[in-house]
Amino acid sequence: VTLTWQADDPNGDPLRYSIYVKATDETEWHLLKDKIHQTTFTIDPSVLADGKYVARLVASDEESNPPSLARKSELQSAPFWVDNTPPEVEIGKQTVTGSAAEVQFVVEDSTSPLRSAETSLDGHDWLDALSDDGVVDSSKEVFTIKLPHLEAGEHVLALRAYDTAGNVGVGKAVIRIPRTGSPTP
Repeated sequence: VTLTWQADDPNGDPLRYSIYVKATDETEWHLLKDKIHQTTFTIDPSVLADGKYVARLVASDEESNPPSLARKSELQSAPFWVDNTPPEVEIGKQTVTGSAAEVQFVVEDSTSPLRSAETSLDGHDWLDALSDDGVVDSSKEVFTIKLPHLEAGEHVLALRAYDTAGNVGVGKAVIRIPRTGSPTP
């Protein structure tokens, strides 16, 4: 998460900034970085637990003024997500009928909404996959993948899902299409 801001002092004093954060379920602000002069700061997501956060920026001209004349101003950010955990991909229902197969994947992310998904059959190119409701936009989605004409033998169907933080979860289903008409020993 990168925070960027613009600020100026009416009489041209240099400004110094402090950045605080808190999760939306917390009541107190926690100092993340103090006494910085640049107008951008990148938060290392590994220092915060998964969750929804708000940042508070405090600007001060206290370096150029005596304490009685120093002024401060502050601004809060819009909420943002910290999400270091990939979505979980599990196989729901799997059916094989003749040379056709249907595999249901259930994908869930505990922190942020899902953004997209792709499938790959037997290691070939990844193809976009739509969830059963037609839009990949919530924290839990179901994907039913229909494969109408598979050759006899074993196939691997992989589903790769992305959340809005860019984390990737992958699951796979092994599909076995029976061989018909083969002689028995």
